Amino acid sequence: MTAPIIYVPGFVSNPDEVFAALWEQLAWEKRADAPRRECWMNDYNAPYTYGNGDHARTYEAGPWHELITGIRARLLAEHGADLNCCFVNGYENERQHLGWHADASKEMSHDHAIAVVSFGAEREIWFREKGTKGHESIGKLLLERGSLLIMNPGMQLTHEHRIPKASAPCGPRLSLTYRGLLDLS
Repeated sequence: MTAPIIYVPGFVSNPDEVFAALWEQLAWEKRADAPRRECWMNDYNAPYTYGNGDHARTYEAGPWHELITGIRARLLAEHGADLNCCFVNGYENERQHLGWHADASKEMSHDHAIAVVSFGAEREIWFREKGTKGHESIGKLLLERGSLLIMNPGMQLTHEHRIPKASAPCGPRLSLTYRGLLDLS
């Protein structure tokens, strides 16, 4: 299985410094029903609701962090990715994860790519086409420190992805997930 992605190892040259600063300085939220810590920011100061029904969680926007805006500027300059929001996931250990999903909420534009920049412990991301269940249909990619993963526009309509629990002990990891938020005001 091949997913419509671009992978750029070493996109950030000082990943350990960026990781340490963001891990300590972001205004993290930790919800009892989420197996990770999270932080949300965007140009419109708009809230974001993740999930549906009983599993829905709404996040109020926090201020942009200068390191996150610097990476955002590089995404635009080097990849033409004009992205106006960032959801940050912080995984404290190998047990924290993100289940199968597509970033398909009504607030997000499918005309924009999704860019994921990884820091800290290296973890796998898995991909599968929507509607498939078997292991033979899963693609896997190791997200290295400082790497950039671009999920091409429209991929969320055809594929799902996840960050599974790691099979071996590992340290903390964080990912910056930049997307195109629609102006719903």
